[in-house]
Amino acid sequence: MADVELGQVAFELVVGTPLALAYLGAMFVPLERAFAARPAQRAWHPGSSLDLAYFAGQYLVWGAPTLWLLGQLRLALHAHLGPFQAWAQALPGWLQVVLVVLGGDLLVYWFHRACHRFDWLWRFHALHHA
Repeated sequence: MADVELGQVAFELVVGTPLALAYLGAMFVPLERAFAARPAQRAWHPGSSLDLAYFAGQYLVWGAPTLWLLGQLRLALHAHLGPFQAWAQALPGWLQVVLVVLGGDLLVYWFHRACHRFDWLWRFHALHHA
């Protein structure tokens, strides 16, 4: 298996970042309108530029090394994960989706807890609560 190409990671980020922004906007703008914490606040407000910069930074600055690192990790663990992959691929598709969503939610939950627990993570995570 070839090394993970940085060019491929960059392409995915350049294409994926605007798509993710459009998707998140399509999801959360209507939700914010329906269940607004501040009903008088418009969708684009004075703090939106900072929010947009933070979003771009999260995807572009952290996304590139994260995707590359995960790709390298996948390559390194591929030989060890063969039996698990065979087991998972034998499951019905709907069950694979359920397990991936649950597993992903658990990882995000515990990482979020770690961001609140460890000072060095909190310094980055505090922006999320600003």
